[in-house]
Amino acid sequence: MPARVPEGIIAWHSRRTSWTRDTILAVVPARVPLAQSLGTLAERWRRNGGEKEWIGGGGVRRAKGKKRRGGVGSFEEGRNKKNCGQIPSIRHLRHLHFWESVLLILPPHSAMDSGRFAVAFLLLLLLSFSTGSLSERLIRMTSGDRGASIYSGVLSSRKNELFCESWKFSVETNDVGVWSVVPERCVRFVQEYMNGERYRSDSEVIADYALKHAKTVNIAGDGKDAWIFDIDETLLSNLPYYVNHGFGSEVFDENSFNEWVDLAEAPALPASLRLYTELQQLGFKIFLLTGRSEDQRKCTDKNLQYAGFTNYEKLILRGTSDLGKPATLYKSEKRQELKDEGYRIHGSSGDQWSDLLGFAIGKRSFKLPNPLYYIA
Repeated sequence: MPARVPEGIIAWHSRRTSWTRDTILAVVPARVPLAQSLGTLAERWRRNGGEKEWIGGGGVRRAKGKKRRGGVGSFEEGRNKKNCGQIPSIRHLRHLHFWESVLLILPPHSAMDSGRFAVAFLLLLLLSFSTGSLSERLIRMTSGDRGASIYSGVLSSRKNELFCESWKFSVETNDVGVWSVVPERCVRFVQEYMNGERYRSDSEVIADYALKHAKTVNIAGDGKDAWIFDIDETLLSNLPYYVNHGFGSEVFDENSFNEWVDLAEAPALPASLRLYTELQQLGFKIFLLTGRSEDQRKCTDKNLQYAGFTNYEKLILRGTSDLGKPATLYKSEKRQELKDEGYRIHGSSGDQWSDLLGFAIGKRSFKLPNPLYYIA
């Protein structure tokens, strides 16, 4: 019965000779990402029922060659055939220098193997010191090649996914700064995120943290403990609109978006509706502060009622004097007006940093995810 491959470890098990019984051994070329090599060999090991396999310069090869005590096989440079025995002997390790670097994993699985492992390890160290080329590459393996791409050896589809995950992270942390459209290579990533369980999970976790903070507030009972919500992508989801407009890959069209707003059909974000309801039950006064204009008050109120956001204290929209102001300044001024009226702003929730930054900010701010668009 083949030994079970531990997760994340390249392993094989020999049933034919006690010399290699329960021994883990792998030589991994550095040009192949370690995690990829581990996963590839472990998967093939399982698929082949525990038969020995080897990662060589040309990929994964099944072990071949006549068995000899101490290991056999030859590693020859160029296009010559590479035959691999069960365990390469130390003399054969000297020929591994034609790889960029190697990683040798040889931990014993039993006490009877510990002595052999110690000897092999000491011999490997002696070899690395005596062979300058191999020693240099062992050092390079730990220090890394600064000139190599971080995506070296990664499949194209995975490269794209990694880039888009990093891009989204940079958007949420405001490191990207001002941006206008989703990168073309990330449109599908954004589509899958917004339509998937990850977006809902992120929103739920943020709502949980906001509620945790809210429960620490000592409600005075004078009606002055306030919480401020943005509306779009904070309470209401405009995803139905963006489904038909490239998931943020198209330059924002104010006219078509206003037509969507007039329909008053945007659904509620479930996590925000839960937070909104529980905040009201705790005794907070809810203020809705949006970048929508005053002439959209009627359809905005209709949409909020339709989505379940009722009994708010005040809906604040841009008046004539607010048109043209940067969102951060406009919202800061409106928060200051509330503070001047004696309200204590314990929390603010928004999908844009411009909802949360500036002055007269709340004691805590909670940023919801939004990789669809940016508002300065």
